[in-house]
Amino acid sequence: ANSSVINVSVSKATPTVSLATSASKINYGQSITLTGKVSAGTGLSVKIYNGNTVIDTVTTGAKGSFSKNVTGLDAGTYTFKAVFEGNSNYNSANSINVGVTVNKTTPSLSLTGSNIVYGNNLVLSGTISNGANQTVKIYRGDSLLATVTSGTGGAFSKTLTGLNTGTYVFKAVYDGNSNYNNATSKLRSEEGSAGMPRPISY
Repeated sequence: ANSSVINVSVSKATPTVSLATSASKINYGQSITLTGKVSAGTGLSVKIYNGNTVIDTVTTGAKGSFSKNVTGLDAGTYTFKAVFEGNSNYNSANSINVGVTVNKTTPSLSLTGSNIVYGNNLVLSGTISNGANQTVKIYRGDSLLATVTSGTGGAFSKTLTGLNTGTYVFKAVYDGNSNYNNATSKLRSEEGSAGMPRPISY
């Protein structure tokens, strides 16, 4: 009996790649977690892209799942995707694009001081929550008195001399930057008095 040879080809399968984000909108300073799955299974390398830039290569775990925590994003809009580049059994595959918007954060800004006796110096001090090297303007009424730079922990201060008796209103103003909104402290009223000094509270 004659037998014929049959050629059977097994072609690569094309897997699915999913990707989701823990939040589509966050504030500057917060992080997101990207999670996904490759249907081709465990132990596979997946590249995580931010735009056209690879930010990490992760390995799939149980049931093809993977995750990536993303931190340090500046304010702006980002597009992430996951890419499996294929192997001997599977074709390459991409996830859908996942968009994330990072909004500016509004820092907290405080300004404190105490009443003084005429002839003494007034020390205004404050804190801005976004840390050191921030530029803060100190106003008396609508007049700019000084521009100071915050130090460790966002602390800043300004010493005023030669104040006459009377009531003065001070505020601190931060003009913001690419990641932070502007901020203004609560108004402070400080009195110069011939009597004993007394602390001022909000």
